[in-house]
Amino acid sequence: MSDPEFRKVDLAYFRYHIVPKFEALHWEEVGRDKRYKPDLLWEQYELLEKLGMLHILAMLLDGAPEGYFVGILSPHLHYRKMQIFLSDMFYMSEKCRAMHGVKLFREAEKMARAVGAHKMHVVYKTYKSIEPIMRRLKFQQVEVVAVKNLEA
Repeated sequence: MSDPEFRKVDLAYFRYHIVPKFEALHWEEVGRDKRYKPDLLWEQYELLEKLGMLHILAMLLDGAPEGYFVGILSPHLHYRKMQIFLSDMFYMSEKCRAMHGVKLFREAEKMARAVGAHKMHVVYKTYKSIEPIMRRLKFQQVEVVAVKNLEA
């Protein structure tokens, strides 16, 4: 397998070249509440892009998308002078994970630094843990998110 190319892309590229390939796979893998199907709020993403807050990294193999990392740069609401880079979503094709999983996060970290982030927050499912990758990259687990379905 060749080495991937990492490229910062705009929302239009993500929407029309990456999402059609991976949306169903991503949702099937991590979506637990099957009552809800993916329905991205494109207007909100467009606003974030216009504000310079949306940053998308594509991982390409032989020119074809095989993974992505979507991050949002924002001032921390509790610390005005701190810029945080929060993962919105990320995914990588099954065939690339063993060889290139760590690389995607390293490149996302480079992107976060390049856009002025002071801290990077990566959110992932506990039932699809990437904890070994996070430890290897020196991320520390600092918070726990508890979720309760209020419609039940």
